[in-house]
Amino acid sequence: MRAVYFPGGGQVDVREAPEPPAPGPGQVLVAMRAAALCGTDVHTYHLPAEALPAYPVIRGHAPAGVVAAVGPNVSNVVVGDRVSIYQYLGCGTCRHCHAGYVMWCAQMQCHGASTDGAFTDLLLTNDRNCLPLPPALSLEVGSLLACTLCTAYQGLTRLAPHGPERLIVFGVGPVGLATVLLAHAMGADVLAVDLSAPRLALAREFGASATINAAEEDVLDRVLALTDGEGADAGVEASGAVVAQQQLIGALRRGGRGCIVGMGSHTPSVNLIQLINKQLTIHASNVAPITAFAPLMELIQRKRLPVDRLITHRFQSVEQASEALRLLETAATGAATFVWS
Repeated sequence: MRAVYFPGGGQVDVREAPEPPAPGPGQVLVAMRAAALCGTDVHTYHLPAEALPAYPVIRGHAPAGVVAAVGPNVSNVVVGDRVSIYQYLGCGTCRHCHAGYVMWCAQMQCHGASTDGAFTDLLLTNDRNCLPLPPALSLEVGSLLACTLCTAYQGLTRLAPHGPERLIVFGVGPVGLATVLLAHAMGADVLAVDLSAPRLALAREFGASATINAAEEDVLDRVLALTDGEGADAGVEASGAVVAQQQLIGALRRGGRGCIVGMGSHTPSVNLIQLINKQLTIHASNVAPITAFAPLMELIQRKRLPVDRLITHRFQSVEQASEALRLLETAATGAATFVWS
């Protein structure tokens, strides 16, 4: 089977890989049908070889597919089930695993980072990582659930937007666009900020009442004009850019709430005096715990959210990995996925 590896320094290595072994106790073999790409993939493939956590490892951390085989003691799924796959694997017995925060397990592994991932034909995973999809949700949506949607949902869960609150989203790449869509569904009046006109157009399509092009406008002046001089009630920073993190703090009203989701520079970005004077509450958020998938899927179905429209580009083969990554770098797309027929 063909598989995608990142050797470092902006290189992509697509080559033949051995098929996984037969699933052992508690394991499941899944035939890939969709695998989303995200900003983390772009960041990782640019890292120098010495900074990569594991090589060679098959990349891809947002898988969805059909169960092809199960090992002994598997009760969660059967052959033929359509599943989204949670990217983090843990021991299954520690307090973090029991709470659903598998990423905090001392024995944590991650598909596509420290163990083989989704950019290939077959993926061996744990029974408890397989999340059966309801008939109404496609396998492509299942791949978005595995990272893009659950990351956006977790950030909003930290903020708990309610009623007609004004919520500002900085950075409307795939996670930011998903945040706009979900926040609008939760009742928020959403403002979106980005440097990309095509992505801001998508944000308006997904429910943003106003957009701000940071390349053309003074962001904070425009936010104040849109919020009666008060600032936004809540905000999400999804770009990872230091300047956007700083603008988030400036754009929030006194007593406001913010959540930083985007991972970018290690440069300090928080103005503590501004934070204290405005008495802000700032959260940090990673991907959602595995327990968040059920309420997220319920929200998508109950609100009939067009989450499939987040996908603007589909690639029919992992052989197109270089093309897909270059496209994501243009910042002119929504989500992109590999799909298998």
